[in-house]
Amino acid sequence: MEMIVASGMLALIMMGVYTAFHTGAFGARNIDENIGVYQRAIRVLESLDQDLRNSFSYKPDERKFSGTENSVEFLALVYRPGGDEQVREFAFIRYALEQDQLKRLVLRNKESLNQENLKEEKLKEEELKENSQLKPRALSDKIAELVFSYAYRNQDTKEIAWKSEWSETDKIPLAVKVKLTVKDKTISRDFERVIYLALPEEIHE
Repeated sequence: MEMIVASGMLALIMMGVYTAFHTGAFGARNIDENIGVYQRAIRVLESLDQDLRNSFSYKPDERKFSGTENSVEFLALVYRPGGDEQVREFAFIRYALEQDQLKRLVLRNKESLNQENLKEEKLKEEELKENSQLKPRALSDKIAELVFSYAYRNQDTKEIAWKSEWSETDKIPLAVKVKLTVKDKTISRDFERVIYLALPEEIHE
């Protein structure tokens, strides 16, 4: 009888140990997945925030700000290390979602201009490779959804409104809203940020 009771108690103890270990291991995996999701979201949003805040409009016959729900492209100021101080350059930047990867393309200085100008300049491929990315680089994977929308002032109501596309014009939007969903295995999180591009007086006038 004592042997049966002892065996039963041992089985209960082993079950409790297994349950605690399994719960702890599952919790640790969830924490790791959550951290990975937030790290990806921060990387994407901070990169977009910095580039979009530095965007500008150039001559009408050059590249212009253009955007759809899943991609955006524009001219912007970028910085690179140069000795004791950073060197400021202008660049053409494109963000586009391809499957679950967000890719970022950067073409600097002369390479950033209109493609017709590139032909006229007859830049050599070696010169392009020196400062620019000939192919877009993956900024982050596991992006389940990425949606851009663009703010403008409604001329009738004078209110700020949003639209899903921004045609190539000589103006940039007042702001860009970014809706981002990052999914890693069992974890899925939604993020949203509004990035203002125009001067405050342009928005509040």
